[in-house]
Amino acid sequence: MPPSFFIAMKSTISLILNIFVRCARVCDASYIGETGRRFGFRLGEHRKDTERQEEKKFTRSERKQSESQINKSAITYHAMQENHVIDWENSKVLDRENHLLKRQIKEAIWIRRSGAVLNRDEGAHRLSHIYDQLLCLCIVAVPITSDTDITPESFLSLQEQVQTLLVAFQSQQQTIEHLERRIEEVETENLELKLSDDGAARASVGFSASLSTTVALGDSQTIMFDTIISNDGNGYDSRHGHFTAPITGLYAFSVTVMCHGSESNLHTSIVKDGQIIGKCFANGYSSDNGSKLVVVQLQAGQMVWVEHAVDPSGYKIYGDEYSSFSGFLVQAY
Repeated sequence: MPPSFFIAMKSTISLILNIFVRCARVCDASYIGETGRRFGFRLGEHRKDTERQEEKKFTRSERKQSESQINKSAITYHAMQENHVIDWENSKVLDRENHLLKRQIKEAIWIRRSGAVLNRDEGAHRLSHIYDQLLCLCIVAVPITSDTDITPESFLSLQEQVQTLLVAFQSQQQTIEHLERRIEEVETENLELKLSDDGAARASVGFSASLSTTVALGDSQTIMFDTIISNDGNGYDSRHGHFTAPITGLYAFSVTVMCHGSESNLHTSIVKDGQIIGKCFANGYSSDNGSKLVVVQLQAGQMVWVEHAVDPSGYKIYGDEYSSFSGFLVQAY
């Protein structure tokens, strides 16, 4: 059975793809990740990065610098260290998901279920280990089809597996319900602690981040404003470009985007959990910039981010701190 890499991708629709690897010895390792770029574009990035390192000849100092760059890509590092050849042509789609949070949960499930993975973390979403037993049982369970020969012994075994699965599921449901109640209690206690005697909220939540470098954007790509100016409450994640509300309340968000030279118009959107709540436009024929301010209610845990609207891929947003994303808590509930 050939070893494989699995990658979760996002375009207009999100994909999970399978990248095969040929090697001299058995390798069951896999790589799983999610991105805002299209399948072909992201796959091409992995391929170019790997092949560039394979073909390049280095001086001693260049080799040391190259090893630092390789370490940034788990796929390239594995291919170089193990001398594995990646079978790019046989890559295939395994799953699809539009919603950002659902896609990140699927990514975490794939990582957990795959066992031996090259990933250096458990994904963008931290999946609780209380689901491990349930995921393990889902892998073991055998689907019954019209072509399957069912003996009394195998049927009894399947019944026992189903019963065990149901018991585990009910146990997990009870644990989840208990944790949800406890989360609500903690959130209430936390908010009460942040309120002064006269009822004025003392909670401090706000962030401001800018874009350091010019970026070519794909369709519906999340824009990651990587230079953090302020981040009270630690709600903004520069790694993924989204803000997560630490407490329930009324929030204000603003975005400013600048076109790169006179190449193209630039359409961007402020998005709340997959729903567009504001749009921003910049005229690319005069290095124009556009701004948008929205005020919106958020429940604790909901996310807001800025993404490129449906335009031809490759349009660029100007960096050098000209483009920015900010937000703050107006009133806690």
